[in-house]
Amino acid sequence: MNSMNLGGGIVNLEQLTERAAGSGPQSSLADRASSDRTWTYGHIVVDEAQELSPMQWEMLARRCPTRSMTVVGDLDQRPDGSPSGGWTSILGRLGSSARIENLTVSYRTPATILRSAGRTLAAAGVSVLPVEAARDLPDCLAFTAIEADGREGTVVRSVKGAPRLVGRRVRPGRGNAGGHRPLRPARRHCGGACRGTPGWPGT
Repeated sequence: MNSMNLGGGIVNLEQLTERAAGSGPQSSLADRASSDRTWTYGHIVVDEAQELSPMQWEMLARRCPTRSMTVVGDLDQRPDGSPSGGWTSILGRLGSSARIENLTVSYRTPATILRSAGRTLAAAGVSVLPVEAARDLPDCLAFTAIEADGREGTVVRSVKGAPRLVGRRVRPGRGNAGGHRPLRPARRHCGGACRGTPGWPGT
């Protein structure tokens, strides 16, 4: 660690001062790793893991001889051309030692949306893992029946009404430091993990 100027893995005041003054190493950790083919990591965290190709998994395996990884992703969002099957297939030779955990709590999607999405998917014959919502949001879901020739006007009116949710204020002391927190309109969000298989809808 010292030879890589990492200070034993702990960033100290002197290192920060050197970097700010321009006298310390200016390349990032990623830059130094890419220039040294012997560079390895003790543990790797991968988000959106369903996006990685088999070659990218091989690259990570080479850089992590311990095979210690935390991998999070959603197989329902994998791109075209990805290996079929579960995480064991996606991870290739890393899959044999994977421990799979399902994510079962949704912190983003309101309970009303989860229930509606679950019913819709079940009616379509799609298997859905049980997910519990940590919260609900009044009036977060509305259904509007429209005629084909009136579709454009209805969509415009719905979009114009969206700011009432996006700009809603949150009172101070309710988990936000500044007293205001924009709320994004509730939408489908998928999540899962390996350690963590996908659980639709999300986390």
